[in-house]
Amino acid sequence: MQVKTQVMASVAAGFLSLSVGSGVALPSSLIPILLKEGDLVDSFHEASWLATIFLFVCIPSSIFGGVCSDKFGRRTTGLLSCLPLLAGWIVLSLSADFNSLLIGRS
Repeated sequence: MQVKTQVMASVAAGFLSLSVGSGVALPSSLIPILLKEGDLVDSFHEASWLATIFLFVCIPSSIFGGVCSDKFGRRTTGLLSCLPLLAGWIVLSLSADFNSLLIGRS
């Protein structure tokens, strides 16, 4: 195996870990900012959905990821799983209302 391929696989795995870790930690800094500004979120109860929607989506995603890992391999599944995470971050950064925030988090 070429060194370039190994480096690319390692970088993809690192970005995958970074993205998932950032997604789990995001609500701890995002919720107080959203509550302070008051434009997108009205209450703490509504803002708490931003933290929990990510975890609700992780349950079926884990099962689906396991099936894809068996069928396509761990490396391919890891590389392909970066695409929905990237799309979620893009939607989250461009969101203008609460519903698009939830879509970006899921």
